[in-house]
Amino acid sequence: MMENAEREADASNPAKRWSVLPEQVPLEEQVISMPTSDSPDVDGGRNPDHEWLIRGL
Repeated sequence: MMENAEREADASNPAKRWSVLPEQVPLEEQVISMPTSDSPDVDGGRNPDHEWLIRGL
């Protein structure tokens, strides 16, 4: 955890904060794979583009 003096120094000179970049992460470790599932049908099986046809009935 940073001390208050270090935090104030970083706030006053943002270039100092980024003078040393963190270690690079290999591309293989950047890819996330997660199982997926179908999303629920928000229209309940109806086609909202055809609602105007049903309203007159």
